[in-house]
Amino acid sequence: MVVSFATTAQAVDCPTAQQLNGSNGFGQSVAMINDQGGVNGRKINFISYDDAYSPPKTVEMVRKLVEEDQVGIARQGQGEVQAAPLAARQLADLGVP
Repeated sequence: MVVSFATTAQAVDCPTAQQLNGSNGFGQSVAMINDQGGVNGRKINFISYDDAYSPPKTVEMVRKLVEEDQVGIARQGQGEVQAAPLAARQLADLGVP
C-alpha cells in the first residue's frame, strides 16, 4: 500500500495504491472521519488505485499518483513484501520523499 497526503484549503488528499478486493479498513476509516466532519473541517479526498497485489502494477499506480495526482509526499505501507521496495524506488526516482 502506498498512502500519500496533500492538503488544500478544501480537502486533505489521500491517494493510495493497494490491493482493493475484499474489505478496505483504511477506506472505511476515511469515510468515518469524513462523516464526523473531516480533519479540522476538511474532508479527506480518498483516491484509491487497485494494484491487484502485483508489484509491476504497484509501480504503475505509484507513477500515476505522482504524475497525474501530483502527490508530494508518500508513506509506504506494510505487508506487500515484493511491491514495497519497487514502490519506494519508484518514489525516490520521481523525487517523492
